[in-house]
Amino acid sequence: LSATTNDPSLPTSWRSGTTGGSAGTSDVQRVAGDPQADEDGDGLDALLELAFGTSDHTPTLGSEVFSLTKTSDRLLLQLQRNLAAEELEITIESSPDLATWTATGLGQAIEQTDLGNSLNLSSYHLDNTTARRFWRVRVISLTQ
Repeated sequence: LSATTNDPSLPTSWRSGTTGGSAGTSDVQRVAGDPQADEDGDGLDALLELAFGTSDHTPTLGSEVFSLTKTSDRLLLQLQRNLAAEELEITIESSPDLATWTATGLGQAIEQTDLGNSLNLSSYHLDNTTARRFWRVRVISLTQ
């Protein structure tokens, strides 16, 4: 485990480390090269591949890293995240018209599964009260 905040007594201060990691050292992962490059041609650029914990050298289907499922009154979003990509911010945004986007403010995940190697699968409930709504995953680098 690697501490991500200064209070080791809090469970939220910890995340699963990468295989072969060393306590007291950083295992932060960064994009090597052009963050907008898509080396494997799968439509996910290097920044997205890092955020989702996938390889930019092996094609990945979007459905492998996120899904949106309709229930009776809500939408269930499941999103794979690379916890070692600490310098990235992942936001879910919604729009009624594909022109105006608003961050959803996901809040606390309803379920989290540790997939190992700093990967996490988080599940969220999204509001489904409007007749027409579009959703997107937005990833930005906090260091550029």
